[in-house]
Amino acid sequence: MSVSKRPRANRNPGIPARPNHAPRAPLYLALATALAMLSAPAMAADTCDTTGTGSPGVAVGQDALACGDGSIAAGAGASAIGSNSTAAGEDATAVGSDSTAAGEDATAIGAESTAAGVETTALGANSTASSEGSTAVGAASSAVGTQASAFGNGSVAEGDSTVAIGGAAAAGADYATAVGGLSNASGFNSTAVGNSTSATGSSSTAVGSDASADGDNSLASGQGAIASGTNSVAVGGALAGLIATEASGDYSTAVGGGAWSPGTNSTALGNFAEALAANSVALGADSVADRADSVSVGSAGGERQITNVAAGTELTDAVNVDQLNEVAKVAEYTSRFFDATGEGEAFAAGQEATASGSDAYAEGDYSTATGSASTALGEGSSAFGSGAFALGQFSTASGYNASAVGNNAVASGSGSEANGDSSTAVGGTLYVEDAEGNVLFDQNTVANEVGATATGAGAQA
Repeated sequence: MSVSKRPRANRNPGIPARPNHAPRAPLYLALATALAMLSAPAMAADTCDTTGTGSPGVAVGQDALACGDGSIAAGAGASAIGSNSTAAGEDATAVGSDSTAAGEDATAIGAESTAAGVETTALGANSTASSEGSTAVGAASSAVGTQASAFGNGSVAEGDSTVAIGGAAAAGADYATAVGGLSNASGFNSTAVGNSTSATGSSSTAVGSDASADGDNSLASGQGAIASGTNSVAVGGALAGLIATEASGDYSTAVGGGAWSPGTNSTALGNFAEALAANSVALGADSVADRADSVSVGSAGGERQITNVAAGTELTDAVNVDQLNEVAKVAEYTSRFFDATGEGEAFAAGQEATASGSDAYAEGDYSTATGSASTALGEGSSAFGSGAFALGQFSTASGYNASAVGNNAVASGSGSEANGDSSTAVGGTLYVEDAEGNVLFDQNTVANEVGATATGAGAQA
């Protein structure tokens, strides 16, 4: 048996503290065994007969006390009370039949209880505290680990600084804490609070009866809540006690009864809300987000309105009805031109604006859109070519699907892109195949910064 060494406080001020020595519990146990075999008389100690049979125990050490048939007390101030009890170590105390206290200041109380280590404590029948500073309280409780603590019948604390509180509670890793009957904290630094809770992930936390936190750094809070993904969060009790709140995707969050977030980085907020796809967000009861990178406020057949939306100001902002009404007013005064070969109408809105081509649209004074589905937005902007798009004052896009976004931006060439004020992209798409038809290059000319210039097929700036 190995017992950890620990410095002892000086009990007599003015007298130098004695130095640390090797663990004494094995020595005391060996001495106690030898004394029992030799039936040595008491030395500067007391023995007592409480059975009426005249069979006292063996006590060795100043103020040692042994009471009970086969009891052994070895060490100054050691006390063994009960048949076959053993107290081996200074100030060790064993009370109860077959109890054992091995180590300085060790205490074992209860039939077959064992306290093995410096300052260990075992209280309760068959309880065991077997590491330095450990404490086991309750029948069949066990504390194995430095400073481990187990409180409750059948509770188990295995690991340094572990804590298990409650009947059959189990803390099975260093720094784990389990509080509640049948609670289980088996992950490093994990915490389980509540009846039958389980925290198995490293640094995980489960709070609430039957809650489970299995992912590393996960949190499950609420009856039956489940957080199985890494860094996942599940908050909410099971609806009707049957449908659990569950965050199973890594970095996902589920809040609300029965909410479910299986998608990576997904968020479900509300009873029965479901965020199924990666980076999806479901807001509100029964909402479903089943497309990646989407936000849902309802479900098919259960749509909702979004109210109090401010007017959008950026290209990727949402617009409100008021903004759409303003567009409708402009459309009333738009000059209409019809393309000779296409089926759609061309629209020009603005002083001396010109639009030609099916679905061409020119908005802004002196703007020009020429070509099917061409668009020119902004004063003096120009879009030439099918699908050409010019946004910004004096911007120019020329070529099939060319795009110029920004004041004074210029994009020239099929698929060219100029994104930024005064940016310039000149050149078409770079497309190269090898002899077997495999595509080697397929890249547009792109200028992506304010004032940037990209020249040549496939150039990037």
